[in-house]
Amino acid sequence: KVESLRARLDAFENDNRMLTQAAPNTFEEHVIKNRLEYLESTFGDVENRHVREIDELKSTFKAMASEVEERHIKLGDFLAKDKGTRDEHQAVFEQRLERCEHLLKNPRRNSEIAETSKTHDHFNSRIDSLQQIVKDVEATVMKEADERSREDKRIWDAVTSHALDRGEEKEKFESHLAATSQSAAQVCQGARPIP
Repeated sequence: KVESLRARLDAFENDNRMLTQAAPNTFEEHVIKNRLEYLESTFGDVENRHVREIDELKSTFKAMASEVEERHIKLGDFLAKDKGTRDEHQAVFEQRLERCEHLLKNPRRNSEIAETSKTHDHFNSRIDSLQQIVKDVEATVMKEADERSREDKRIWDAVTSHALDRGEEKEKFESHLAATSQSAAQVCQGARPIP
């Protein structure tokens, strides 16, 4: 679309040059020329600024995506390690349970049964605390993912809004260009050659 605007502007400049060569410069032609130069420089600056801002948003998004990926890898490692620890605890727990069952079959070992019961309670409390830690980590991960999603949505909303603003600027420019073209045509029709 920018290329089509540039093509229209070039065509207008060619028409302006032909008119300038056909008739000497008048005040209106000078004003139109100045306005065109101003519009070209303004829209060039705006275009450069928009490109720069979009590039900055893209780089920010890439940095955020790599950071999320890095955190995801760390979390995966942590969960794998935690699963290994839980499996070890489960194996120990099963051994202790078998020992307790064996001791329950032999009533003479009441003191050992009491000791095993204490150990069993200790392991249960440790397992409960580990399960709570896992739940807390999962909640933290979900919260972080939600925050990242909201931040990504905000960035894309800003990019979309920026694109819409740019479309409005283009429409204003085209309407101004059409009005300027009509004014130039009227000026050229009314211009008289100097004898």
